[in-house]
Amino acid sequence: MNRSFSLYLDLVRFLAALTVLLFHASGLEFVKVDTVLGHYGREAVIVFFVLSGFVIAYTADQKDSTLPEYATHRISRIYSVVIPALILTPIVDWIGARIHPEFYVGYNAQSVWPIRVVNSVLCMNEWGFWSVQFFSNVPYWSISYEVAYYILFGVSFFLKGPTRWVLLSIIGLLAGPKILLLLPIWLLGAWVYRSRWHDNITRRTAVLALIGSCVGWVVRGRWRLGGAHR
Repeated sequence: MNRSFSLYLDLVRFLAALTVLLFHASGLEFVKVDTVLGHYGREAVIVFFVLSGFVIAYTADQKDSTLPEYATHRISRIYSVVIPALILTPIVDWIGARIHPEFYVGYNAQSVWPIRVVNSVLCMNEWGFWSVQFFSNVPYWSISYEVAYYILFGVSFFLKGPTRWVLLSIIGLLAGPKILLLLPIWLLGAWVYRSRWHDNITRRTAVLALIGSCVGWVVRGRWRLGGAHR
């Protein structure tokens, strides 16, 4: 992957992360902020999933030669985000509950905290038919989706024969319908990489496609096409 394209992906990732941040901030009673980007948090998550599929397909193809190597890289990448979140979230909640306890009245995301902690450490908050929020960290749900997709892709990419299909079936059953329903979105990114069609795209076409996407995004939001926004 050349440097220019890598920087482009970093820019897309940054804008998607900023959009998600503004989306969640706009839903907090004590934060009075309303931005254009903040209306598109759900769309930004879809962008994250497609981008993740593309990047993981690239790293598996170009950097990881074995399943253990792939697993090591994925675990280190995931837990570089998970560990700070696991430490900071309860600390921030503890401080927030003492500064503004009214914000936590009726908020039950601290109940049965051992189950919340275990699920969050294992990154399985959304697996199966349940949804276990990690205290006040609402965006943490996406980690469990990413981990499931990493596992499914790794098994599919590196294993062969009956073992692959047995493990895919077991993992799919454990992950549950919520995660599997969004799997095609993630696989779309992997397909874009594997198809290699982007290798031959010209800069002019890329710029026009980017402009067209932005215009389409604005039009969709302006006339509320495809559903309501906050």
